[in-house]
Amino acid sequence: MGNAIGYSSAVLALAAAIGKAIGLRGRRPTASQWFMLASLGCIGTALALTATPTLAAVARLEPFPQATRLLGNVLAMCSSYSIMATLGLSLLPRTVAIRRIRSGALVLWSCVAAMAALLTAADVRPVVELNLAYAHDPLILGYELIYFGFIGVVLIRFLWLMRTFARSRVSVLLRVGVRIDMAAAVTGMLWIAWKVTTIISTRLGIQLVDSPASVSEGLAGISVGLMAIGLLLPTWGARLARGRTRCRTRRALTGITPLWAELTTLVPQVVFPHDSDNQGITAADDAELHLYTKVVAIRDAMLILRPYVRPDLHRLVEESRDGHLADQQSDILLEAAALATAIDAYRDGNRQLLDVSGPAETEAELTQPSELLAEAGVLIRVAKALRGNPFVQQLRAREHPGVHHPA
Repeated sequence: MGNAIGYSSAVLALAAAIGKAIGLRGRRPTASQWFMLASLGCIGTALALTATPTLAAVARLEPFPQATRLLGNVLAMCSSYSIMATLGLSLLPRTVAIRRIRSGALVLWSCVAAMAALLTAADVRPVVELNLAYAHDPLILGYELIYFGFIGVVLIRFLWLMRTFARSRVSVLLRVGVRIDMAAAVTGMLWIAWKVTTIISTRLGIQLVDSPASVSEGLAGISVGLMAIGLLLPTWGARLARGRTRCRTRRALTGITPLWAELTTLVPQVVFPHDSDNQGITAADDAELHLYTKVVAIRDAMLILRPYVRPDLHRLVEESRDGHLADQQSDILLEAAALATAIDAYRDGNRQLLDVSGPAETEAELTQPSELLAEAGVLIRVAKALRGNPFVQQLRAREHPGVHHPA
């Protein structure tokens, strides 16, 4: 299980790096974006290299024992350094961020040099679980402490910066992404705690589980997977949201068009000069524009038809409720009944002396896609009630018995 999680997270991190790179195509990446790409690429490669099957497979090909592990650990440290550089450039003054990036690079390569020296000085064999086989070797213990210490300090600083960032005024997707990244950091700290606990228990001669490496790889994989998801969420989540909005816009456009066609046939003066049926719509902006013009045309037509609404309609609708309709359903029914009777009266030229006693129509605010979709949703429900509600059908039949009303 641990191996599967590790490899899956490695693929996810590398896919995230590729996705980020594709998203930057045609634009010149900033320093922060370069560090982000480096972080995802390094950690994905590191997970793949340090997985138990990989270490076992390449043991005979290494230039010196544990070279692959060293490379994987160095890449993991480079990933940690890169993510901190990204955060520094994003959250700190540029001069402070650059100073920390330079000092962090010095610390990183000092740790790498010390780890390489300790590993080559130790008399190790190509084993998979290094910390178990050499738990009593002070050189390997020093190697592990430098590695875990570097990652641990980075994770603590990461959590501190993310905690500050999560409190700032950012979008919902970005805030959720930050919290996922914080969960990834906490899981990473649990991974370090497990590795240290394993080393201590081995030195004491205590075996906690049959395969400590599987637990370690599982925790590391979960941490990296969460980090990749958190970093991708603001970008890909926004794209998914835009795609969902486009689909909803098209569905709303399809649902609202029959009502628009009926009303604009009756009062053609409300049609926008260049508006037509939704044939040949290919771009999301076109669909949103067509939906906007249709909603406005329908509301304009309702205003023109308003003097033809019978004055006692509100009372009739209230009596028909009989306590079984919610307020919102009653509002839809009232609007559908008013529109139905107004259409029939307009065709007969029967203008009423009084308006409906319900609230006056107000122009909806349609500046945001969500507001436009909400207004379209109301009109679609009105259209359905206009054709399918028994009360509306009975009312139309009573007022205009000789007129056929399509269902």
